[in-house]
Amino acid sequence: MGAVVLGLTGGVCTGKSVVARFLREEGLTVIDADEIARSLLRRGQEAYRMVVEAFGEGILRDGGEVDRRKLGRLVFSDSSKRKRLEEILHPLIEEEIEDRLRRAQGDVVIDSPLLIERGDHRKVDYVIVVYAPRPLQIERMRRRDGLSREEAEQRLRAQWPLEEKIAQAHFIINNAGPLEYTREQTLRVLRAIRRSNQ
Repeated sequence: MGAVVLGLTGGVCTGKSVVARFLREEGLTVIDADEIARSLLRRGQEAYRMVVEAFGEGILRDGGEVDRRKLGRLVFSDSSKRKRLEEILHPLIEEEIEDRLRRAQGDVVIDSPLLIERGDHRKVDYVIVVYAPRPLQIERMRRRDGLSREEAEQRLRAQWPLEEKIAQAHFIINNAGPLEYTREQTLRVLRAIRRSNQ
């Protein structure tokens, strides 16, 4: 069998990046949509110019780079602004993912929070959804991003419910417990995928 393409997704603060790291350690190439978005928003990029034009210089830090926290607060409080940001970034993210897929050697993971919403789950061989209970997502968001409970709730409401993503999953990884347990599940899923592709 040829190389396998996995789609990795989940909700905010469910722990996708943890699972992606474990898969990377197992030799898979990880294409990280968030990392691509961050690079597109760097000063000097075309997307940077378009985003600043759309949302104003109030989203910039002193050095002129985009303050992702300010931008996040802006777009998560207004669905039309979030839609506008997606219209700017998503075609460019898709293009970069396609380019990296063409160049990748061996098994690949597309790590994308919007894998299912954008229909990209139809382009992969297997969908893995990382799960954590809602109260834990809120707690992690508040700790990681310094958000109020209301802001954290707002971000969750802006996303598809995890249940809808789980309905599209071939595999589910529960990241509510110790990291070692998450790692065991990840390796078990990878073994199952590789067995069925021998």
